[in-house]
Amino acid sequence: MWSGRARSSANQARAALPSAKTGRDVSPAAVYIALRRLEDKGLLVSELRTARPEEGGRERRYYRITTEGLARMSEARDALMNLWDGLELRFEEGT
Repeated sequence: MWSGRARSSANQARAALPSAKTGRDVSPAAVYIALRRLEDKGLLVSELRTARPEEGGRERRYYRITTEGLARMSEARDALMNLWDGLELRFEEGT
């Protein structure tokens, strides 16, 4: 969903969230707010597309992650994995 080439709508982003793991639903407003903030920081870019006749409905905004966004996401993942590795060591040591 969030590759450099692929574009996803907010509805697709919301559907991909792990609500089954957390047991919580994510409100559409929360997704739009988060996407807008990420775009304001230059981590995402968006474009508004007109709906095709066969889709019907209204325009949709599609998002794509930027190079900076990928870098920041990688940094965040590395930090999380380092934290997790530290916790696993503590559990293995029994402390």
